[in-house]
Amino acid sequence: NTNTGDSVPYLLDFVPAEASDPKTLAALLSLSPVPGAYRFRPLVRHDSLSTSLPSLLEYEFSSPLTSDDIDTFISSCEPNLHLLKNNCWSFAFKFKAWSSESRTIDER
Repeated sequence: NTNTGDSVPYLLDFVPAEASDPKTLAALLSLSPVPGAYRFRPLVRHDSLSTSLPSLLEYEFSSPLTSDDIDTFISSCEPNLHLLKNNCWSFAFKFKAWSSESRTIDER
C-alpha cells in the first residue's frame, strides 16, 4: 500500500497471473513456480484489503512515486511466483528495501 503524493493510496501487489486456473493451484501446492502478475491500482477505502493490510506494509513517501518508479522496481523483480521463495510478502519486503534506497519513507 503506497501513497503516491495525492490523497488516494495505491496497492502494489504480486499475485499469480492465472489465479483461478486449477493448474496454478496444483503447481503452487507442489511448490512449483507459476507466472506472476504485478498490480498497481488505487485502493478504494471500501475495498476489503484496505482494512486487512498490516500497517507494516503501508508507507507514505516524502515525494510522490511515479509509474516510472514502479516500472523500475518491477523490472528488477523475478516474474515467477513461488509460495516459499518469491511471494507477495517477499515482494513487499523487496519493495520496502528498494524504496528505502531510492527515496525517504516515513513509516506510519
